[in-house]
Parts: sequence; C-alpha cells; structure tokens
Amino acid sequence: MLFCENCGVKKEESSRFCSECGKPFSANSIQGKQSAESISPGVSGWTWYWRTWAAASVNPAALYPQLGNPGTNGEAVKFFLITQFISGLVPVLFIVIRNLHAAASPVGLIVIPLVLLGLMVVVLVSWLFLYIGAWLFNFTLSIVGGASGGYPATFQTMAFSSAPGIIPFIGGLWVLIMLIVGSSQAHHTEIWRPIVAFILELFMIVFFVMICFLLIWVLVVAVHHL
Repeated sequence: MLFCENCGVKKEESSRFCSECGKPFSANSIQGKQSAESISPGVSGWTWYWRTWAAASVNPAALYPQLGNPGTNGEAVKFFLITQFISGLVPVLFIVIRNLHAAASPVGLIVIPLVLLGLMVVVLVSWLFLYIGAWLFNFTLSIVGGASGGYPATFQTMAFSSAPGIIPFIGGLWVLIMLIVGSSQAHHTEIWRPIVAFILELFMIVFFVMICFLLIWVLVVAVHHL
C-alpha cells in the first residue's frame, strides 16, 4: 500500500496522480502498513509488551507508521488491556504498601480482592470506550482530511498511545502527545490535522454532555411539576 509523499493520502490502485493534492506518484511514495499481523514479530510475552511499550512511548517512528493493518487489531487490544491494568494496579500497590498493617487485617484481605475485581471491571469498560473514542476521533480526523489510513490505523494508534499512561503524574499528557504524533505518522499526514481533530472531538464531547444535562434538567423540572 502506497501513500502520497506530499500529503499522505492513500494511493488508489492504478492511479498515477494523488486524488487530494494532484501530485504525481513516484518511486519515493511512502510505503504503507506492513502485511504481517504482528508489529513485533519474533518476540512474545513480556518481552513483546515492553519492546512495544518503548516504541509506543519514546520511539514513535518505529511503531506508528506500521499501523493500519486490520490483522493487528487483536495485538493492539491486548496491549491496551495490559496497559490499563498496570495503570490501575500501580496506585493500588502504592496504597497497599503504605498501609501494610491494614492490608494484612481480615478486612483488608476482603477489600483487596474486591478492589482488584473492580479494577478488572474498569479495564473492560475502558476497552469499550476505546472503540467509541477511536470511532469519534477517526470521524473528526476525516473531517480535517487526516484519516487516510482509515479506522484500523486510528484504533491501533489510540490503543498503543495509551502506553505512557502507566507513568504516574505525567502519563496523561504523554499519552496525548503520543496520540497526536502517532496519528500523524499512522495516517501519513501533517501533525496539525490530528491536533485540530482532537479539539473538534473535545467540543463534540462537551456539547453531548451539555445536551444530556439539559435533558435531565428538563425531565426533573417536568416531574417536579406533575
């Protein structure tokens, strides 16, 4: 799969000129996503996870340009779920270590498994929001012309860019930076497009929340006057 070296739009089959910018395709056109189903072939287990984590967090050029092959979705989901579990486990372990005496008490032996169960539920819910968030972000990317890699590239970028989330305090900001940089590389587009797309997504979410609150308020007022 080839992409225009000028604007990043995917090359149509047998097309000689880019449908977006009109530039002729050449031997320098960007080679797109790999056909293999693994972004780290030859490794598995924790070696695979930490190698992928390092690429997703500090070496985006080694990972994100590969994304977009639907066969990689399963690997992206596995990475995302492990990352979310670690992100939630770190503060739990910190609290347990700070309160060892309470954790060893009968109440603590009951509470800790419940907390871990709750953590698993949160991870599964975040998995659902990954699909929704990726769809919405891909929609806003398409509005600004930055979704040449399609939904698989956006979904996988969002999953892998969650990697820095396991780092306390600065993880959230780092995730956002990797999402912007990774989206630019996965879709072979200018970095301003993912930035604008993210701002549009925020506006859409805020608007949706405001509409929900307004509907709830109208419903409460209507019930009150019955």
